[in-house]
Amino acid sequence: MRSTLSLQILSLDLFHFSRFIFVFLSSMHASLCSPGVSASAATRSAHPLRVIAPRATTVARATTRRSIVDRHSTALTDASSSTSTSSLLTFFLAATALALSLALSLGAPCPALAAASSVFFDVTVDGEPAGRLLVDLLGRGGAADPSPKGSSVLAPIGVARFAELAEDKDGVGYVRSKIDGIEKDRVIRSSGVASLAYRDSGGVRNGVAAPSRIPGGDTVEDLERELEAQQAAAASSPGSAPRHDRAGVVSLVVREPPGAPPPKTRLVAVNGRFVTVEEPRKGAPNGTAFVITMAPAPELDATNLVVGALREGQALVARLSELPVASDRSESAFFKVAKATGDRRADAAAKFFYRPFQKVVIVSSGKL
Repeated sequence: MRSTLSLQILSLDLFHFSRFIFVFLSSMHASLCSPGVSASAATRSAHPLRVIAPRATTVARATTRRSIVDRHSTALTDASSSTSTSSLLTFFLAATALALSLALSLGAPCPALAAASSVFFDVTVDGEPAGRLLVDLLGRGGAADPSPKGSSVLAPIGVARFAELAEDKDGVGYVRSKIDGIEKDRVIRSSGVASLAYRDSGGVRNGVAAPSRIPGGDTVEDLERELEAQQAAAASSPGSAPRHDRAGVVSLVVREPPGAPPPKTRLVAVNGRFVTVEEPRKGAPNGTAFVITMAPAPELDATNLVVGALREGQALVARLSELPVASDRSESAFFKVAKATGDRRADAAAKFFYRPFQKVVIVSSGKL
């Protein structure tokens, strides 16, 4: 009788310990599946006391897993009052089911990372439906995928960033943004979004700004590394990396064009010493503005990260290119002087160059 009781207690202890490990690993797996986690954020989130909130689909999946484990645990507890043989059999059956569930849950691909191959943008002109732009994402195998055959020079962070903004997750994205730059026979441009913090990421907590969950975070550092990889590959082996070599190429604006004035610097005290820091330029790229080329534009290879190509919507692009726009006055002597001296009024004026007089808005977007 004593041996039977000991076996039952040992079985329950082992099972509940396994159950704890399963739930913990499932939570970690769900958290790390978020594509909004940059490389540095993923490292921080691996700490068991700092887990980034999983998405709704991941939460539902984790809940289902826990309910399965709870049923196994209940069955095992009920069996603990039976004979030693039935208790042992119940334990092994439950443990086997637990192992299978664990293998399936941790071995399966993250639902949040299911790769969409395309995104779409529905556009209106002065409130009237104008058509849809359909973009195939780089490296996702779409019909218009611009990645060269056999190339491994992709941009996973930039592509994920562009796709999530198209999805307009938690109200942060391209919906209601404007196409505010149209250079005939060259590019159309969307200025992107101003804020990269999702509403449910908390904004400011205890006086500290919560990190953005968007791929790449609040800076363009990861995007610049991917841009440099594309540039290096193209320099060493032409044709091995996507470039702005044709109409329909879609890219994120990552850097300011060559010739932009350097950022201003100022002295700040750090640990009792004065150090020079750069002030971020107002209006500098934040990695959300994007362009669609209407012709080869090799000059963009220095500043823009290719993330896709237009599959459908060429007729809409052609129609937009015919809209009247504000003139480019960058050759004005006054503008040149203001730009050279870092006068912010020059930056404000430049925002109106090529802006259409009609209101062109992205009213809907998403993944396909």
